[in-house]
Amino acid sequence: MSRPRKAEDPIRWPVPCARCGQHHQTVARWPDGGVCGYCYQQAKRTRGTCACGHEGVLPGMVDDQPACRRCSGVRLNIDCESCGAEDELHSRGRCWTCVLGNVVDDLLTDPVTGSMANELVPLAAALKSMKRANSGMTWIRQKHVTAFLRNLAVAPTITHETFDQLPDSRTREVACSRNMACSPDATNFEGATRTGLRKPLNGQPTPKTVSSSAATFAGTINAG
Repeated sequence: MSRPRKAEDPIRWPVPCARCGQHHQTVARWPDGGVCGYCYQQAKRTRGTCACGHEGVLPGMVDDQPACRRCSGVRLNIDCESCGAEDELHSRGRCWTCVLGNVVDDLLTDPVTGSMANELVPLAAALKSMKRANSGMTWIRQKHVTAFLRNLAVAPTITHETFDQLPDSRTREVACSRNMACSPDATNFEGATRTGLRKPLNGQPTPKTVSSSAATFAGTINAG
């Protein structure tokens, strides 16, 4: 999600942005002109297929159409040093997706054993696959979410009772309904609460059950 724009300031920034035409601070000068911070951010997140056939980030503009770096002449570092993908970078030359993956692995790995419970592997995979990794990072960095996942990582077993023993929160209830299949007919959090999250789990969760419901859980967080 893009950040809301502040009111433009023609007096402080008399030269308008070449992309949006508004008066904000120029943060980059590209072949099509000076670009403000808002358009610079949008350019890094513009994906598609260039007229030349290149698929990936299209930060430039050619004939009023998004274009790749090569066609537009835009110089921008969007090459992840970890996975090699063309994407917006988060830190240390790594894209948001790679950073999110590292954070998820760290939170769901038991610090004592140095390994992740098999029952949590599908959940980890689902969280890593969120379409908007930056939104995933924002969600997972909330203190209550971080604490919830860390508690889950050190739980001796992963059952419905495991979730009951964790601090009561919206995160716990959503995770319970999505990851533990406590309420398989629920399609969102409100639906889950109405259909009864306290329904007992019929046996241990299987990898297939956890995988499919974990993917739904991740989708819920991504959509929210």
